[in-house]
Amino acid sequence: MSRFLFVFLLFLLIACSPPIESTIQPTAIEAQIELLPSPTQISPTATSTSELQLEPTPLPPTATSIPPTETAVSPTETPASATIEVVVTGDCLRLERPFVYTQAESNHQFESLVAQERCALDITVENGSFEVSLVEPTIGLYGTLLSHNHADLIRIDFDGSIYDLGVPVGPFWGGRLHMIANEQWMVWGDGGFNPENEDEFVAQLMMADVNGRNQQVIYEHITDLPEKLLPEIFFPIGIHPNGDVLFSIEPAGRGGGWFYTGDSTNLYRISPNSPDKTDEDLLFECPDSPFCIGDFTDDFRYFAAADFGSKTIFIVDVETGEQVWESVEDRSFVGRPIFNAEHDLAFVAVDVIDETNLLRPEKGLINILEYPYDGSLIRLEAELASDLIGWIDEQSILYLELTSNVNGERRFPIINRNGEEIGEWDSEQRLRGLFR
Repeated sequence: MSRFLFVFLLFLLIACSPPIESTIQPTAIEAQIELLPSPTQISPTATSTSELQLEPTPLPPTATSIPPTETAVSPTETPASATIEVVVTGDCLRLERPFVYTQAESNHQFESLVAQERCALDITVENGSFEVSLVEPTIGLYGTLLSHNHADLIRIDFDGSIYDLGVPVGPFWGGRLHMIANEQWMVWGDGGFNPENEDEFVAQLMMADVNGRNQQVIYEHITDLPEKLLPEIFFPIGIHPNGDVLFSIEPAGRGGGWFYTGDSTNLYRISPNSPDKTDEDLLFECPDSPFCIGDFTDDFRYFAAADFGSKTIFIVDVETGEQVWESVEDRSFVGRPIFNAEHDLAFVAVDVIDETNLLRPEKGLINILEYPYDGSLIRLEAELASDLIGWIDEQSILYLELTSNVNGERRFPIINRNGEEIGEWDSEQRLRGLFR
């Protein structure tokens, strides 16, 4: 297969694949690293740089009343000659959690599910485009700025400030960069063809501070293209409290769908200060089903996974890789696990009915298992449940309900631990994530 044809097919597959959202909030790490020059805050002239001393942003205080504000940030010229204009409405750093993030074209909106207050960033780009890769709730948006066939990683803070992080994005990115970040560090996947051997694709796991300084490769993976259809790339998962980076290695342009029960097929772990590969880096591989790993506890002590083939949901200890709990469900689909802050687990079990190529749910259950996982499941009837969005707090859950009619209508109910519907989130915009 010629390299040109391969690249064309790769971009076609990536373009047709649905985006994979992530709500993981990684924990800060300590790493012995050498600082490089700070990032450039994009200015109207784009000819000078200024030293940026960005301290980790504190957690936002509880919001009581946010007066509506609308601040227009002056259009800025980027090094790639793409002009960006950001209009800020409200104060996102004061928004009470949990909040949902939705996007409709250039408008990025955040809405508190508790206080029902909102803030928004309206981002328009002339001579280019901006694709959000990650939301860090205490900072702002990370994303790729594409202009003149050149992509760079930039950060747009919640106050409208724009920073060029000095990170050119490799050719495989496909419009969405896979990355994680917290108040101090960011990790992302990059890669490209081996210039000395076009049959090899070299994927790199990169790390830097949130300002783009101290960029370093912390892991590499080579795909032998004649043996595999697609390059294998890095999907960062989170940063362990001890500083290790958790990630998976997956095929680029992987598809999505109802029957995929998680985000990851495997789990790797590496220390940024000792990036040498060992056999112990791989902590877990899905037994039968792809993408079985669904969610992690906030401290990355446990993760939940679902085996579609055996209809089994289970919990694994990250440190040991040992399974600590499992349940086999009498439904055709089991998955969508989510943890709350107290390590309690919720997941969906539902029959999936195929009628004239229209999939719909039936006999749905939302199951809850309380920590320390030595009791029985709490089973809540949710007839049309198809996906769990997240815990609103330790007592209530936001989930997706598909109607049984042919129009495929949907709604987002909120239920408590007794299965009682106590509210509903209503929006016509595209849901991109929930942050608690």
